[in-house]
Amino acid sequence: MKSVAMLAAAVSLCAALTGTLGCRLRGADSGISALAGDWTLTRGFGVTPPDHFETSLSADRNRVFVRSRWEAAHDGQVGLTLVGLATPELVLDTSGVESAAQVGPFVLRHTSRLNHGRLITDWSTSEYMGSSYRGSWIRTVSRDGAMLTLDIDAVSGAGDESRARLIFRRK
Repeated sequence: MKSVAMLAAAVSLCAALTGTLGCRLRGADSGISALAGDWTLTRGFGVTPPDHFETSLSADRNRVFVRSRWEAAHDGQVGLTLVGLATPELVLDTSGVESAAQVGPFVLRHTSRLNHGRLITDWSTSEYMGSSYRGSWIRTVSRDGAMLTLDIDAVSGAGDESRARLIFRRK
């Protein structure tokens, strides 16, 4: 009985420290490491993705490095729903600090955070030739770690909405 009480006290103390100090239990995953790896697009819904679209995710502290490659279309065009995604390299800061990157003719401003194993990025573009966009990307890894789902929500400055989903499998 005494050992059960000591175990309960230890669990309570550990839970209190985890909650108040933001500590993680050994073996607890922040979500970043689950995203890390090389991914190949298997399906796209709501958008025509570029052929042979692959992405590689790696992490360093509060940053996720997204490196992508694809086969360019004959006309060199990529759908605006993929603005910021069909770019060779993008660094996402998961601490919530706003970052900016040049993406084609746009300046892309974005903030990212981890929430229950999902990497959520809210983004917006500068205006270019009367057009601007804003939206979110949500990256989620399947329980078995084999699939990465990227949900895309985008809205143009004129109010036109676009939703898409890209499904990747781990290489």
